[in-house]
Amino acid sequence: MNSNGLNEHWTASEARKNREIAIRKDERDKVLDILRPEVLTFALLMERKLRKHDKDRGDSYKITDVDYLLMRLREEVKELHNAIEDDPWDGKGVSLGESVDVGNISMMIGYHDYQFPMDVFIEELVAELHQAGSP
Repeated sequence: MNSNGLNEHWTASEARKNREIAIRKDERDKVLDILRPEVLTFALLMERKLRKHDKDRGDSYKITDVDYLLMRLREEVKELHNAIEDDPWDGKGVSLGESVDVGNISMMIGYHDYQFPMDVFIEELVAELHQAGSP
């Protein structure tokens, strides 16, 4: 394992090739209907941040050691805490950017707990949320 917590026999490009198609086209509208605007916006910000690093990291979190990810999460939470303490709501998005980092690292850790086919997982969640109705 290298200093980034990656198994050295995998590369970012290999991980990127293995990216799963997580949602079928016919499910997309259902998903958009049930997501709160805040959740959708935050998810899009998370995706934008992930794509910013795609060229060098790709989906390498899928093969990154969970202990390394936990260490990174602690670092990101500390950065979020510091951003809020330094200038709580400065309108520059510093706290939001750090929140997105915490969200992404949390998603990466969560990925290791549900490594089954994402399309099945999404279908089940969509059905459950549709059945529950609007918040």
